[in-house]
Amino acid sequence: MQLLTLPDLTPHDNSYYKRTAVLYQVVEERKVIAYASSRFNKREQKYHCNEQECLAVVWATRKYRPYLEDRKFLLRTDNKALTWLSSIQDKRAKLTRWALELQALNFDVEHVPGKNSELPDYLSRHSEDSEETNEFDDHRLLPPTGGEPHNRITNTTHLSDEVRTAQTEDELTQAAIQRLQEMREKTPARSWEQRLYTYYATYDGFLYYVKNGGQKLYVPEGTRARVMYEFHDAALAGHPRAEETSRTIREVFHWHQNQKDTEAHVRRCLICAQCKRRNPTPNAPQRPRQPQEPFETIAVDIMGPYPATSKGNRFLLVVTDLFTRWVEAYPMQKNNATAIIKLLEDETFARFG
Repeated sequence: MQLLTLPDLTPHDNSYYKRTAVLYQVVEERKVIAYASSRFNKREQKYHCNEQECLAVVWATRKYRPYLEDRKFLLRTDNKALTWLSSIQDKRAKLTRWALELQALNFDVEHVPGKNSELPDYLSRHSEDSEETNEFDDHRLLPPTGGEPHNRITNTTHLSDEVRTAQTEDELTQAAIQRLQEMREKTPARSWEQRLYTYYATYDGFLYYVKNGGQKLYVPEGTRARVMYEFHDAALAGHPRAEETSRTIREVFHWHQNQKDTEAHVRRCLICAQCKRRNPTPNAPQRPRQPQEPFETIAVDIMGPYPATSKGNRFLLVVTDLFTRWVEAYPMQKNNATAIIKLLEDETFARFG
């Protein structure tokens, strides 16, 4: 059963200080899913009324985007913001971004006279005062960070079923289950048998890790990549950090070296490598260089690590001539002095001196 059969979004902006929105679900009749209200910051309060109306629409669609993506919805509004946005000729950067963002969504627009939209009007005029925030700052476009994901896997039933199926097909898991059943009648003698008997148990024919009263389903080796994908790469996972991914996995599942495997999986994630911010290291003050001829002075930098290519390359050696600004990049498997010197000698010094 779908959560929303036909989402119905009603953003509203009529107070010059606040914006509101209501998300409905249409099943025979409209049912409220969520309310939202937020104050414009000081900069946004200076916008033209048409810009504020556009901003209210963009803010509402962004706030409820997880519900609206990949499905058609109805946008009900009492203003002409979308018509104004599509007709304006001199589009500044922020207006262009708003237009492109709305074009990515599939929706129909229904004009509702102001007298018929009492609920958003009431929210915009009677919501409690709150501190002003920079919730929608157009001058800062930040990539995803490694904090708490906006959405998290809350239902792992289907994944647990896959893990149980994998246990029935995994020879090592079946051998462990059989040995545990045998040890019910015979005391374990070897050290590994004692550890198996202490920390593992079988329930309904499946292997569980048992510690401090908790039971966590054991994940065979062949299914671990699938589990890590669901908790890190899937649409509702949010690409959290390795520590956060490992912690949430351990709440439900168990296998040895979970932390190590998760860190390796996150390092190989292409989206994280492309988008996530890295804490910048302050650069020491440098004197300007003024070379007098080509390749008198070069700048060398290392980029990476990136997910390994078919040839095992994970780094890029970037060489820039400071006189001509000529740039060359060479792939590398390892980031060490030996590899860097060899590439410079073979590719740069041998050709340019």
